[in-house]
Amino acid sequence: MWPGEQESRRLTVARSRGNPQVVVLDLVGELDDGTVLLLAREVALVLDRESAPETVVVDLTAVRSVSASGLRALHAAHAHATGKGIGFRLVVRENSRPASVLDATKLRAVLDVYPSRAAALAAGDRGRFVREMRALWT
Repeated sequence: MWPGEQESRRLTVARSRGNPQVVVLDLVGELDDGTVLLLAREVALVLDRESAPETVVVDLTAVRSVSASGLRALHAAHAHATGKGIGFRLVVRENSRPASVLDATKLRAVLDVYPSRAAALAAGDRGRFVREMRALWT
């Protein structure tokens, strides 16, 4: 295993930091009730440190399946990040199993989802935009 990589039998999470403002978590395998704690631990390690990034990108392009508990974990991670003022983006390949699950549950409308890692990294911060607009109007 590489530094910053955590593994179970069904899910591997690799953490990388391309620049100080962004942390990317690459998930490979299955995100379900047997593996969600691995994701939760990695997200907590990233968000709860003093040098927390501005944005966390969770790349699900190599995830084969996502269960209801996996969706809850992603939603909770999103809430935890945004509650701290940190952007939380998902990378989901179109026509994949995770994309179908996000569409069926309507979570795509709630979570910040991108079709590629490049798009997620290049995107502006929606939360920052909203905060700046609120500041202008108050």
